[in-house]
Amino acid sequence: MVNTNKLKGKLKEKAMTQKHMARIIGISERSFNSKINKGSFKDNEIAIMIETLEIENPVPIFFAKNVTQ
Repeated sequence: MVNTNKLKGKLKEKAMTQKHMARIIGISERSFNSKINKGSFKDNEIAIMIETLEIENPVPIFFAKNVTQ
């Protein structure tokens, strides 16, 4: 499960909007918002975000066991 708060924080760190990230991974902004709300992305989308956001340790963001909302 994706820790959406940490992912949103990384987007802010890189001054990137969800709309921009959606374009980069090749989906609509609406689809991105749906995926971030569900906390579920495909492996290839995660790989692109890790590279684009320069995430050194993706485990706490993309592979969180328990996420507090």
